[in-house]
Amino acid sequence: MVDIGVRLLKLPEEELFAILGTQVESSPSMALAQGKEAKIITSEATAKGRAWLDRYNKQLNREICEVWNYCQRRNKYKEAREILSALAPVVGSALGLSGAVSGVIVTITAILVKSGLDKYCRCS
Repeated sequence: MVDIGVRLLKLPEEELFAILGTQVESSPSMALAQGKEAKIITSEATAKGRAWLDRYNKQLNREICEVWNYCQRRNKYKEAREILSALAPVVGSALGLSGAVSGVIVTITAILVKSGLDKYCRCS
């Protein structure tokens, strides 16, 4: 799953939220074109992904920034693969998600890493 997370980091942030939206809440109006990789063809998925992550932002921030203490650990990780691997279990724990939904965990972790954890945790 870490390899998928590394690939996700190459996508635009809006597309990451759209992927999350389709993972956590599907509706008939959110259509996917099937292929090797799903391509989102509606902006509804992006909005749903953002809304879903906003609902859990406080829990994630507390777990990542305070409990796990990202700011103290951040220099330990030199490559994206390392931080994705270390952070994914923290994200899963914060949300009460198991490995059965590892795609959701990896997508959320990629969104947080891409958006900047130093800023997210207000590291000095």
